[in-house]
Amino acid sequence: MDRRSGLSAARGLPKFGRIGGVGERERRWGAAWAVLRPIMGDRCVHILVVEDHDDTRESMTDFLRSRGHPVFTAANGREALLALSQMPRPCVVLLDWVMPVMNGEELLRLLQLQQALDGVNVVAVTARPSVPDGMPLRAVLPKPLDLRRLMTVVDQVAPRPAA
Repeated sequence: MDRRSGLSAARGLPKFGRIGGVGERERRWGAAWAVLRPIMGDRCVHILVVEDHDDTRESMTDFLRSRGHPVFTAANGREALLALSQMPRPCVVLLDWVMPVMNGEELLRLLQLQQALDGVNVVAVTARPSVPDGMPLRAVLPKPLDLRRLMTVVDQVAPRPAA
C-alpha cells in the first residue's frame, strides 16, 4: 500500500492521482476532444470556494460569478475533496484556513501528499495573523475580505471567460 492510498483509505476519502485528470469533456467527447482541444484551448476558468460561513461563501461566490467565473463551493475540506473529484480542474482554490471537519491546512497537506496541486493556485482566506511557512499558497488574503483585492489576485491566475 503506498502512502497516498493509505492516507485516503484511513480517512475514508477519495483518492486522486491528480485533480481533473480525465474530465467530463474527455469522457463525453472521447477521441474527438483531441481535435477540439486546440480550438477550444485548456484555459482554466473554474474556481473552488471552500468556506464554512454560509454568508461569506455566498458573497464570494456571487461576486466571482458576476464577473463571469464558474464557481463551485464547499463548506469544509472534506466537501472540497469531493468537489475536486467531481468538478473540472480549478485554476484557483479560495481556501478558508479555519473550518470544522477538515481545515484548510489539513486539506492542503493532503492534496500535496497526493500530488494533486499541479497547476492549481491556492489562496488562503483567513482571519489568522499568519499561516505556517512552506505552504504552497499563491496568496494569503485577510478577513474581513476586501472583494477588490480578491479580484486582483483571481485575475492574475484565472482569466475571465469570454462573454
